[in-house]
Amino acid sequence: MGSRVGGTAPRCLALEGDLLDRYDYLLTLGADAAPWSGGREVSVLLRRGFTIAADDVEYPGIGAKAVLHPPSPRGDDVRGVHPGLGSAALVDAGGRTAFVRIADEPALIQNEPSYAAAVEADGYRFLFQVDDDGLPHGDHPAGEFLFGDYPFGYGAIYFYGALDEHGHATVVVPGFLDF
Repeated sequence: MGSRVGGTAPRCLALEGDLLDRYDYLLTLGADAAPWSGGREVSVLLRRGFTIAADDVEYPGIGAKAVLHPPSPRGDDVRGVHPGLGSAALVDAGGRTAFVRIADEPALIQNEPSYAAAVEADGYRFLFQVDDDGLPHGDHPAGEFLFGDYPFGYGAIYFYGALDEHGHATVVVPGFLDF
């Protein structure tokens, strides 16, 4: 368990009907990664065939999904393995661009805050972003990691959520892509 990227999806996601037949697993943030997780993990998946196209870059139509779930080890099911990614633990970026950035405010690539207007209008607040620039490269301890195109066209995807009275996420949604 813990924060990780690529490889097989958490075991609990294999129990979610045909989810892993329709989506490729990208990453899991461990239960202790963010104060809003409430002791749960959040896994990010990309719709199979996801492309950077006009209908895939803004809320609510982004071809990505975030699933809150109890802590779960990697499963054995090869359904949903992202064909373009290796498998590694997520570790502190140590001064490099972080692959996953958890913060109160997004770090925008194009400095265009209007991209968040639709998701914020529905009452969601920023939780984290996933930035292709932070993917492990050949000089990373995980070795060569990316086999093919960057998942977000060498951009970033921004996730938002609704929080309960304890500050724990009740839902996490993809807000927009920026590249």
